[in-house]
Amino acid sequence: MTGVYVCAPRDAPFHYRETLHLGTAPFAYDECKRRLLAMKITWQGTDYDLLNHNCNDFANTAATELLGFGIPKWINAAARRFGKSEEARRLSRIPNRDPEKHYSKLYPELASPDKAGYLTKQGQGGYVHKDNWQRRWFVLKGHFLWYLEDEYDGAICGCIPLEGVTLRHCDQGTDSFEVCHKSHRSFYLSAYNSTDRSSWVGAIYEKNEEIDSFDKADLSAMRYLLQNRKELVDNPWAYGMPHLMGADRTGVLVKQGSGFPYRWQERHFVLKGCGLWYFKDGSPEPQGVIIMNKHTAVALPDGEKGSENRGEFAFEIQRSEGTCRMLLRSSTLQSQQDWVRALCSASSQPLGNEAHDAQLLHWNSKLGNAT
Repeated sequence: MTGVYVCAPRDAPFHYRETLHLGTAPFAYDECKRRLLAMKITWQGTDYDLLNHNCNDFANTAATELLGFGIPKWINAAARRFGKSEEARRLSRIPNRDPEKHYSKLYPELASPDKAGYLTKQGQGGYVHKDNWQRRWFVLKGHFLWYLEDEYDGAICGCIPLEGVTLRHCDQGTDSFEVCHKSHRSFYLSAYNSTDRSSWVGAIYEKNEEIDSFDKADLSAMRYLLQNRKELVDNPWAYGMPHLMGADRTGVLVKQGSGFPYRWQERHFVLKGCGLWYFKDGSPEPQGVIIMNKHTAVALPDGEKGSENRGEFAFEIQRSEGTCRMLLRSSTLQSQQDWVRALCSASSQPLGNEAHDAQLLHWNSKLGNAT
């Protein structure tokens, strides 16, 4: 959290020694207050360093901001003198500001972000009213919001998918807001002033639309989430197979197994181009694929002989010679008709040179599916 707070003169919880009159600021009270409160962004409590970033350093910066000159050098002379010792620097944990350890060097895919800066974040597992907020370096790139321990030499702490999120005002903390998602946990973030909060909220809102294109940063985020934060992923198939984003049709169907005892099991189906993919629940890799330009789809009427074994709203995917390749069941008549119509349309589409067509051939060969 920020190390800047307001108190009456001589009323801070530290030993008072004396008052030094430096002069009068050439600004009105409101302007002086604005300038001092703006320093909350760069003067964080977690950055305090007894020898190199202490309260005297803050006072010097504040005086320079208001008066144009700093405090007398003798006030902080002891800290500066001892701070030259390597051992003292090690013990005081001077912040690492090595340009080669900047986050953009450590994680090149996050360079040139849409927005980056410090926010404080509520720790996972706590309640909003609990005092468990921690400062993190946030990087907005593509459709994801990354957060690291620090701008320099900071490990990645997490990544927030922004597709479909909404933002709400949060009453706890200062200038806080909530990143809400309909199917997983919310994230509570706090900016350092209202202007900074508005800037972050506006930037995040621009990134909450459906992903229809992606770059290296998006791909890195998808891999990271699948490996480390799978509970935040709504559609593992989309992150595992991003070339299928923008599919012609997706949904859950019930598929009859190909071997005895021919059990019916739910699978997530994705149709794109002439390729039909199906996935087990929660899996980022396909269980099977069908190249539809050598197949067609036929609705099976209810009430005929044998229909009681397959249930209502069934349809089958047939090979070109008319034999059954796969038996499927939908949840409604409308869904059955829509799927049959979409699959028949896909059967007339040739294989092209798109990325999803190349992946279709690859996975068809890898899984040993007969075309």
